[in-house]
Amino acid sequence: ISEMYWKYKAMVLMHELIEYFICRSKGITSDECDEWDEWFEQQYESGNIPKSEEAGMDPRAPFHKGHIWGCRMERLMAWLLKADWQEYGRVCNRLMGIE
Repeated sequence: ISEMYWKYKAMVLMHELIEYFICRSKGITSDECDEWDEWFEQQYESGNIPKSEEAGMDPRAPFHKGHIWGCRMERLMAWLLKADWQEYGRVCNRLMGIE
């Protein structure tokens, strides 16, 4: 995110903090999340899941609830900071290699 505009960095940070603290409150470890992300990445590479799908949106993801709330808080930060939500999405997609 180092290439991002400061408002976008704040939005990403809010998402990640919310996701982390919800996982922590539920006893979900970083290892569990990393294992899920690695499996999901393999699904991307094998073509089973398009790059436009987010790992946390899958209800089976250990951090699903945290991801959903992280997304909500990310959107709230955009509103509070008067950030361009559409442009933010384009920047995120570009940085993640999503067309």
